[in-house]
Amino acid sequence: MTVLCSRVMGLPFWIESSCFLCNVLSRSMEREELFYLMALAAVPGLGPITIRALMAHFGSAAAVFDASEEALREVDGVGAHLAKAIRHGSDPLVFAEAELDFVERHDVRLITY
Repeated sequence: MTVLCSRVMGLPFWIESSCFLCNVLSRSMEREELFYLMALAAVPGLGPITIRALMAHFGSAAAVFDASEEALREVDGVGAHLAKAIRHGSDPLVFAEAELDFVERHDVRLITY
């Protein structure tokens, strides 16, 4: 059974509990990268197209959070307000930690694309 996880906003996250494919996908993504991907998805005003552009530009979701506001603004779709939200917003990081704890506690497999 596959269910859209609506608790993660911005990027589609699919939950599946008994699929070999999703088991492989979730184990192949490092916890840290998944954490930062969830945090990006939780940044207000940051949608899937801009998230993909940021990841393409910086190489990973974790690297996006290490980038300066100036470097973030170089990416199409990221202005001063959004760059500040990524660099200085703690809510997305808190959300991602809570969400990832939930996923691990319930042995949920996430499929991202």
